[in-house]
Amino acid sequence: MPERSEALTIPVLDNGYVRLVEAMGSDLSVVRSARVSYNAEWRAGTDAGSDVRLINYLMRNRHTSPFESVVLTFEVKAPIFVFRQWHRHRTMCLSGATSLVFERPCDGKAYPLRLEEVVQRFNHSAAKRRRVDHSPLSLKEFNRQRVSSMTLRSPAGDVHLVDAWYSGEKKVYELVTRVGSVTASADHVFKTPEGSHRICDGLTHVMAMHKSGLTAHREPPVFSSLELRDERWVEFADGYEVSDLGRVRSYWRQGRPAQKKASPTLKTLVTNPQGRQVVSIKSKSHQVSRLVAAAFLGASDELVLHKDDNPFNNRLNNLYFGSAQANSDDQYVNGGRIRLQEGPVEVLSVKEVGIEPTFDITVTGNHWFVANNLIVHNSYNELSARYTQMADEFYVPRPEHVGIQSSDNKQVRTMRLSWDSEEAAAEMDASVTTVDTITEACRMSFETYKQLLRRGVPREIARTILPVSTYSKMFATVSLHNLFHFLKLRLHPHAQYEIRQYAEAMLTLIKPVAPVSVAAFIETQLVPQGYNDEQQAAYKA
Repeated sequence: MPERSEALTIPVLDNGYVRLVEAMGSDLSVVRSARVSYNAEWRAGTDAGSDVRLINYLMRNRHTSPFESVVLTFEVKAPIFVFRQWHRHRTMCLSGATSLVFERPCDGKAYPLRLEEVVQRFNHSAAKRRRVDHSPLSLKEFNRQRVSSMTLRSPAGDVHLVDAWYSGEKKVYELVTRVGSVTASADHVFKTPEGSHRICDGLTHVMAMHKSGLTAHREPPVFSSLELRDERWVEFADGYEVSDLGRVRSYWRQGRPAQKKASPTLKTLVTNPQGRQVVSIKSKSHQVSRLVAAAFLGASDELVLHKDDNPFNNRLNNLYFGSAQANSDDQYVNGGRIRLQEGPVEVLSVKEVGIEPTFDITVTGNHWFVANNLIVHNSYNELSARYTQMADEFYVPRPEHVGIQSSDNKQVRTMRLSWDSEEAAAEMDASVTTVDTITEACRMSFETYKQLLRRGVPREIARTILPVSTYSKMFATVSLHNLFHFLKLRLHPHAQYEIRQYAEAMLTLIKPVAPVSVAAFIETQLVPQGYNDEQQAAYKA
């Protein structure tokens, strides 16, 4: 693998940077994508002027899909508060009908939820509930806690939901396989045998979590003459006994009035809808395995489990008390449940569906998760403080960049262009004091963070006291079309200063990749946003 070129890295702020890791496509890719839509022939270098006019026409008239043919991957080091603004520009979105499968913490059972329902549960705040300590708990927090506590099905296993939101209406495509289908935007990344690829990359195979192994054949046990000779019986209710072989008998005569008899009669066992053997005692159904366990092993709040995962084999030597996780493990080991494993499946078709509401989520771990059995990915891979100790690096603004809160816009700050006045000198002194205060607070937070780690506090807990100015890293893969949308918003004069510096660095990095497309974007999208002559000249340069 070739080494990354440092020439493609631009330092940003005090300790950050943007690095162009990979670029696929160019202006010619845009031209080809545009001309194939009306079946026009294309030959390289035949009419460069026509290509430029076409790109300008596409940009001016908002025909943006051809720009999706250029894909770029950036490595970014930035403060966490910058990433929080950045992540709202995700474009790899899924249809609301997409099914996500969670495992409930109470019993480990599969719990499917539609993506649209996940987003609603994660963000709804219309009602109030109460915590165990009786303090108010909003329904938003209640549902967020419940959904976040469940493990999301993933090839990595321990993956949890961090955030979920509505991403707007977008053009989506349905990718169909024999084990499931996913409807997603063209940029959404799927796991394939060759690595990470988008739905619009001409996929032939994708990775999926599909079934393997055979379900165990479950039959009622056949008892040997030796077992029947040594069978032990224990009374569990007046006139009723259960044996260590899982048989139940009654000393009561049928009919009325109820009378006991000298010789017992075996009770008929039936199978309930859950596949467990039960017996009716005084018009009430009892699970046989629990009767055996209670009579011979004693009372317990845990589950009664079958060692061979055969619910019909209720012999005492086949039963034990255990957790829901132990029950799930037994099912897999003994073939009672079909295990899901990761493997490639053929893509049968990819077709455009139209415009649909789309949604997106953030998950922990390696950011792969299962959607309708297919393995898909978040659009950003960010460094996780759950797995590694954060470096002692944090962003502190320069005094001249502190500014003051805008009086007419609660969302932005005002920074001086000139410092040649007494008022400006006083403001500079105040800004220096602010910078010193921020620096000291960040240093104290990191010192506390390191103390917690030395005491053995888990990283995922210790990180909670880190400031949002802490530097983190991520890889971001985005199409040129979506990058232009991001740049238009984050190069606006009212955008926050810090994220504007990253946007300017990215604009500089992509100019050599698709110079005609970038020039058309600047001319038609950036310049009309209210830039002064000096800013316009700088961007055009």
